[in-house]
Amino acid sequence: MIHTSKEAFRTVFYVPNNDDGRAFLKQVRKYLNRANWKVRVRGRNENRKQYRAVTGRKLKEDLPQKYASYFAVYVHSAALDQEIKELKDLREEIARYQRELYNRKEEHNAILAEQAAAQAAELQKSVDKVMLRFSKRHIRV
Repeated sequence: MIHTSKEAFRTVFYVPNNDDGRAFLKQVRKYLNRANWKVRVRGRNENRKQYRAVTGRKLKEDLPQKYASYFAVYVHSAALDQEIKELKDLREEIARYQRELYNRKEEHNAILAEQAAAQAAELQKSVDKVMLRFSKRHIRV
């Protein structure tokens, strides 16, 4: 079963970005049962514009640790990581099939265009023959 709701990732707690907070995160990572659980730590700051003012870069997601005023800590099951990986793999495979289908459609359209051009040329030859016979019969000089 693949979890897609936001409930799959829960913010367990916030930790300040200071010596005590970083020491606490080290202890959490050290003693967490990694066979069953995963922990994600993301940098946060009340003033996201401050990062842009200091670095000149636009922030897409998380703050680098040195600019974070605190960390949001997320804990989730390790099985969820496997499900997420499988979901990403399936999405990539679907995208690959869609690209292949599009390329085949383009190739098919090119083949059809060549066939239509050949048929049009043959029809034009037939029309020219008929017009030539018609003009010979009806126009005598």
